[in-house]
Amino acid sequence: MVTKTMRLYRIFYFIAVLLTLSVYGFGQRVPVAPSMLLGIGGLDAAVYSSSMKFDAQGNTYVTGHFTDRYDSADFDPSAGVTTLGIINSSSGYVAKYSAAGALVWVKLFKGESNGLDVDRNGNVTVIGERHPNIAPPNTIYVDAFILHLDNNGNVLWEKLIQSGSKDRPMPPPIGLFQDVQVGYKVTSDDAGNLIAVYTFMGSPDLNGKITAKGYYDGLVVKYDPNGNVIWKFNLGATGSFNNSALEVLVDKDNNIILAGYTSGEVNYNPLGTAVNVTAYNSMFLAQYSPAGILQWIKSIKGSQSTYNVRLALDGQNNIYINGAFTREIDFGIAPKLKPNGSQDIFIAKYSSGGNVLYYKSIGGSGAAVYNAGVATGPDNSLYLTGSFSGKVDIDLFASVTELNSDGTTGMFLTKYDDNGNYQWGFRVPRIYSGDVRDVNSVGGDLKLGAQDINVNSSNEIFVTGGFQSTVNFNGTGCGVNSLTAKNASDPTNGSTDMFIVRYTPTLEIPVTNNTVTVPVITDICPGVDPGLITGSIPVGSNYTYQWQQSLDNRTFTDINGSVSKDFDPPVLSATMHYRRRLVTSECAALNISNVITLTPVQSVTVNTITAPPVLGFCNAGDAELISGSVPQGVGTVNYQWQQSTDSISFTNINGATSKEYDPPSLSVTTYYRRLILHVACNTVLTSNTIVITINSLPEPKVSAEKTVCIGDGVTLNATGGIRYSWSPAVGLSATNVASPTAKPTTTTNYAVTVYNGFCTKVLQVKVIVVESPTVNAGADMEIMNGDEVQLNTEVSNVEGATYSWTPTIYLDDPTIANPIASPTDQITYLLTVKSANGCFIVSDEVVIDVREKVMIPNAFTPNGDGVNDILTIPGLDSYKQSTLTFFDRNGQRIFKSLAYPKPWDGTHNGKSLPTGTYYYVIDLNNSERKRLSGAIFLIK
Repeated sequence: MVTKTMRLYRIFYFIAVLLTLSVYGFGQRVPVAPSMLLGIGGLDAAVYSSSMKFDAQGNTYVTGHFTDRYDSADFDPSAGVTTLGIINSSSGYVAKYSAAGALVWVKLFKGESNGLDVDRNGNVTVIGERHPNIAPPNTIYVDAFILHLDNNGNVLWEKLIQSGSKDRPMPPPIGLFQDVQVGYKVTSDDAGNLIAVYTFMGSPDLNGKITAKGYYDGLVVKYDPNGNVIWKFNLGATGSFNNSALEVLVDKDNNIILAGYTSGEVNYNPLGTAVNVTAYNSMFLAQYSPAGILQWIKSIKGSQSTYNVRLALDGQNNIYINGAFTREIDFGIAPKLKPNGSQDIFIAKYSSGGNVLYYKSIGGSGAAVYNAGVATGPDNSLYLTGSFSGKVDIDLFASVTELNSDGTTGMFLTKYDDNGNYQWGFRVPRIYSGDVRDVNSVGGDLKLGAQDINVNSSNEIFVTGGFQSTVNFNGTGCGVNSLTAKNASDPTNGSTDMFIVRYTPTLEIPVTNNTVTVPVITDICPGVDPGLITGSIPVGSNYTYQWQQSLDNRTFTDINGSVSKDFDPPVLSATMHYRRRLVTSECAALNISNVITLTPVQSVTVNTITAPPVLGFCNAGDAELISGSVPQGVGTVNYQWQQSTDSISFTNINGATSKEYDPPSLSVTTYYRRLILHVACNTVLTSNTIVITINSLPEPKVSAEKTVCIGDGVTLNATGGIRYSWSPAVGLSATNVASPTAKPTTTTNYAVTVYNGFCTKVLQVKVIVVESPTVNAGADMEIMNGDEVQLNTEVSNVEGATYSWTPTIYLDDPTIANPIASPTDQITYLLTVKSANGCFIVSDEVVIDVREKVMIPNAFTPNGDGVNDILTIPGLDSYKQSTLTFFDRNGQRIFKSLAYPKPWDGTHNGKSLPTGTYYYVIDLNNSERKRLSGAIFLIK
C-alpha cells in the first residue's frame, strides 16, 4: 500500500460568524456558505460516492468506489493519514465520519457500491455490483452483493446474487453483458429487516432459484437481520424486455415504496393476486405491505433516463419521486410534462394512498439537467440537487427563478416548502474540469457533481458527489470556500475526488416579496412610451433597488441611475427584458424579481392575399378559398374582407373577418381585397386585389361550306368572340385569327373555338377540295341487236362534277355516269366530266359492237323433200368462236359444230335420226353472253 500525506479539506462556518453577514436569498434562509467541507481523493485515484446516510448520533456514512492506476486514496480529512489501496481494479468503500467531520472508520470491499442503509441500531448495509478480477476472453459477468456491517465496520454477513453462467461466450458487439446481476438500493424497517432491490439475468439462487422473465428483470428481496431471505419476487415481462427495480424506501408504517424502470406487461403483485400493467420505456412507483403484497401501482409513461430515479418520504408518508426525461411524459392525468431543454428533471409528490398531489419540472431552453438526489427535512421541506448546464428555471410554478451555469457544468441545490413553493436555490459552478459537460449525453451515469443529498434533524443539508479541478462551494460566488482535486492540473490522469459538503441554515430573515408588474400598455407601438413598470414593496430591511435589463433574457446589466422602486422604460426599438434586483450585502445570494418582457409591436407592413387556382368561370362559378398572409410580431390584428364589381367602390362583406375568405357562387365579375386593422396602433393596411371573372357564352357565326380547286385558297370567317382557335392547323394561314386563309390539299372539316373570356363555343365549316378527276368509260362492249347494256364507267375525285355523253342517241340519260345504252349498230360514246367550280374537264370513250341476234327455230323436217331439210340458225355465224352441241334424250352427244359453218341435217354418224326431241347447247364463248340452250323437234 502506498501512503501519501493528504491535506485536510474541511471548513467550518459557525452560526456566530454567519450572523455578521447579510445573506438574503430568494425566499427563505439561504445556507450559501458551507459549514463543513470534506475532500477525499488520491493523486492518481478516482474516488466516487453514490449514497450517504446518518445515524441517530449524527454521524455521517458515505459509500461508493474508487479506482487508481498507481496510487491510493486518503479517506482521512484530518492531518492524519488513512490511505487505502484498492483490492481490485475497482474497490468499494464505506466510511463513517463524526458530526464534526472526523474519520471514524473506513471499510474496503470488493466491488462497487450503489446503495447504503443505516438501521435503527446503527448497523450499516451496502449494496452493489462485483466485477471479475480477470474475465475470460470474450466473456463478461457481473455479480450483485449485499454486505451487512455493525456500527464499528465489522462484517456481520454478506450475500452474493449470481446465476453461475460465468463462461457464456459473448457474441458481437463486444461489450454486451452476458450475465449481469446488479444491486441498486437497500433500506431497513423498524425491526432491522432489510429490503434490497436488484436487476438480474438468468436464474440466480436466493434460497431457491428465481428466473428472469425478460432480458433483465427487477428483483426485490426482504432479508431478516441475519441475512435470511423472508420473501422475494421479480418484476419482468416475457420477451426481450428490460425491467429494473432501482429505488426502495420504508415508510413509518413499514410499507415498502418501490420505484424503477418498466417495459412490457408486468405482474406487480407476484406474491398475491396478479396485477398486470403494460407500459413501455416508463417509470413505475408502487407501494407494498411489509409482507410484499401490492397496495397500489402508478406508471409514469414517456422517455426517461432509465437508471435515474430518486425517492424521498416526508413525515406524513407522502412520497416524492424524482427523475430525468427527454420527451413528453404522462402521469396519468392532464397535463403532460414536456421538456424545455435537451433533458429536464421532474419532481412529483404522491400521497401515501398513491394519489398525485403535484408534478413539476426543472429545465430551460437549450439546457440539460441531471437529477442526483431528493430529500425532505424535519419540517417536511423538499430539497433537490443535481447537475446542470445552461440556464434553468428552478421555480416549480409560474414564477421564474433562474440559475445560469455560465458555460460550465455546475451543481445546483434548491429548497421548496411541502407544497412545492420555491424557497431558495443556488449553484456551484465548474464541478467538472472542462468548460461544459453535457449532462444529458451520459444519461443516468453522470458520476461527477452531486450524487446524493440528505437532511438531518437540525435542517442541515449534506451533499456528496465528485469533482475535478478547483471548486468554490460558496453559493454566492462571492465568498470563497474551495476544494481542489488532488490532481487538478491533469484531470485526464484519472483524478476525480469525492466531496461531502454541509450547509447550515442561517438565522438571517430574508427579504421577500420582490415582484414587478407589467405596464398597463402591453402592445407598444413604434414611438409609444411603454409606461411605468411598478414594483412591490419588499418585506425586510437593509436593501436598495437596482433595475437591470437584458436583450436575450440571460445576461442582465445594471441600468445606470435606475435605483427606485418603480421603473419607467424608454421608447423601445427592440424587445427588452427588465427585472429588479434587491441589493443587500456584497456576498448575499441574488435576490431578483420576476422578469418583465416588453416587445415593441411592429407595424403591419405585409398584407398579401393569394388567389385560388381558378379565377374565371363561364356564366357562373364558385371559386375556392382566398388565403392571406399572417402578420408576424405585430400583436393583435383584425381582418375585414371587401368586394366590388367595378374595382373602384369596395364595400365590407358581412361576417368576413377571418384571415381567409371563401367567396360564394358568382354570376358577375367581382373584385376582392382584405383590410388588416392593427388594433394596438389603430392602423389599416389594404391588401392586393384579386378578381374573379364571370363571362357570358358567346353567340358566334362561321362561314358556310366552301369549295375550292386544289392548290387554291379560300378565306374562312368567324365572328362573335374576342378570341378564336382553329383546328386542325393543316392548310391554315393562322389558327388564332377570326378569318384565316384555308388551302388544304384534301377536303377538310375545320372547327373553330370562339372565346368570350372563359366561355367557349365550337362551330364547324367544311372546305371541299376539288381534285383532278380520273375517268374510265369502261371496256368496249358488244350486244345483240335489240339488247341494252349499262355503261361501266369508273370515275374518282368527282364530288360536285357534271357528266356529258355524246352522242346522246340510244342513251337513257346522257348526264349520269352509268347510263343504259341500246344501240342497233356499232357506236362509240364519248364521256366528258367537268369537275366542281369548273376546275377540270376530262373525257374517255367506249365502243359498243352490235351483233345480230341468234334466232333458234324450234323444229325442222329433214325428210328429203327439199323444204326445211337442214337446221338453219340465223346470226350464229357471226360468233366465230361459238360451239353448237346436240344431245338426245339420253344425254348422248349426236352433233357438234364450231362456228356452225355447215348446218345440221338431222343425221348422226351418217344415219338419219328418228323423229323426236333433241336438245342443244350453244356456247358463244363471249364473257358477256350466257350459254343458250333449249329443245328442237325433229320431224320425218
